[in-house]
Amino acid sequence: NTSKEKTKLTDIFSRFFQTNKYERHLKDLLSQTAKNPEDVRLRLEVAQIYLKTRDIPNAIQTYREVTDLYLKQNFTISAKKRVT
Repeated sequence: NTSKEKTKLTDIFSRFFQTNKYERHLKDLLSQTAKNPEDVRLRLEVAQIYLKTRDIPNAIQTYREVTDLYLKQNFTISAKKRVT
């Protein structure tokens, strides 16, 4: 019992610190995203952290934003190529 309890506590602490690490990284990424709203790579990283922390609704929303940005940027690039 004592060994199982120690293992369980270790798992709980490990998940807590892992989640805390993700939350700090997410906060930093969201700050960077606010400064660079068109940066698809930053938004992808944000979505991945949402997935890792099991925040599925925010992950889905962020992936949708990435898709919209990608399409917008791709269409812009395509339009520039046609003009030149």
